[in-house]
Amino acid sequence: MGRTAFFLRAYNDIDHIAPIIWKFIKKGDKPVIIFHTDIDYENDYRIKFLLSEGEVEIIRDLDEEYMKFQKVSRNVFYRIRYKLYRLKRDPGTFLGILHRKFSFDCSNELKFLLDNGISQCVFEWSTPYGRGEVIDKYFSAAKGRGITTLCLPHGCNMFTHSDVNEGYRALIIKGRIPDQTQRREYDYYVFQNPFRRDGWVKWGYNPVKTFAWGSARWCPEWQKLNQEVCPGFIPKKDPSQRYKIVFMQYQSNYNLNKDLIWSLLSTIASNNGIQLIIKDSTRHGTSYSSKQFLENYGNVQNVEFVGNEANSPALIEWADCIIAFGSSIGIEALCQNKPLINSYYLISNRTHFEKFDAALNAGSESEVMSHIEKLMSNSDYNVKSDGKEKLFKEFVYGGKDKHDVLESYYNKITNEYLTY
Repeated sequence: MGRTAFFLRAYNDIDHIAPIIWKFIKKGDKPVIIFHTDIDYENDYRIKFLLSEGEVEIIRDLDEEYMKFQKVSRNVFYRIRYKLYRLKRDPGTFLGILHRKFSFDCSNELKFLLDNGISQCVFEWSTPYGRGEVIDKYFSAAKGRGITTLCLPHGCNMFTHSDVNEGYRALIIKGRIPDQTQRREYDYYVFQNPFRRDGWVKWGYNPVKTFAWGSARWCPEWQKLNQEVCPGFIPKKDPSQRYKIVFMQYQSNYNLNKDLIWSLLSTIASNNGIQLIIKDSTRHGTSYSSKQFLENYGNVQNVEFVGNEANSPALIEWADCIIAFGSSIGIEALCQNKPLINSYYLISNRTHFEKFDAALNAGSESEVMSHIEKLMSNSDYNVKSDGKEKLFKEFVYGGKDKHDVLESYYNKITNEYLTY
């Protein structure tokens, strides 16, 4: 059996794919990790842990052009260049065809795969061409060589419908379904749960190649280990015996009700008996702010803003209560048996937290505050249904009975033959 190469880009990719890499390391398979961005992986606690567990090779093959076009700019010349870049990156456009005919060369990537005995290439959710030229070349070399290509989750979609962000919804309003043609080029396209797998098959994913394998990130073996090795959270501001709440922000383009978000945060922040930590979205480039909230509460003693320097498992362990909406980080709160207020009214999407009654659901600001008041006076107050176990079955175990999720991922990825 050959080696497996994992291609990672960002914080979230590491979060969801690191447990699978860990399993490969423990099996003695000497996996290879290739970063094509400038992410500071050397100081990432998950990467440090992987390096401490056995043999793993890490390479940075930086795609400078891709990185240049990841920034957000209103400059008209930048936007024109970005449009041309997108056209060049799409092999189906005239510019893309010309680029591949006269400028594209993946001989170095092919040599790398051959020299290192790579038999499987694992990428994160996207099209094969949507992450820049470096990834494109590795993918093309792997496909041409007959190496198995897999696309694994870089996040966990909790929604009960497919039009989950503003871009998808805008297309659908115009009667257009997002084009999934290029994603069918992978040999495997993997989701955590069968509900989401079915939704994307309805959008055009190849049902033969599309699977629900469960969540590597929240399977018990890794979740407990990840919580153990995660650096603890130390707030910059003294909580002074206040009730500790962590509010998990979500990506700005996922149909949020932002005015309601800042209204709720203002109400919570005005209670001096609460220490409020506002955790930004882990996905780069998706944050948003409120000038009025910052003016009113940016410098008060009981409010603190944190980003990816504060890891969510440690934040949740520190907190008395978690407030989230839409985000799968709510699963981590449930795994740690922390009270989770699912403030679903802050987003127009619906989630499985409501469907399974797996959290303290709140349909208004007053309901959120009612939950908080009850939690502050009664530490045993929590959801009483069996919804948590139903949610774990759907997302952690891929709709199946409890099993070793990481072992299953390992066996499927390393199978000598395709399983369809």
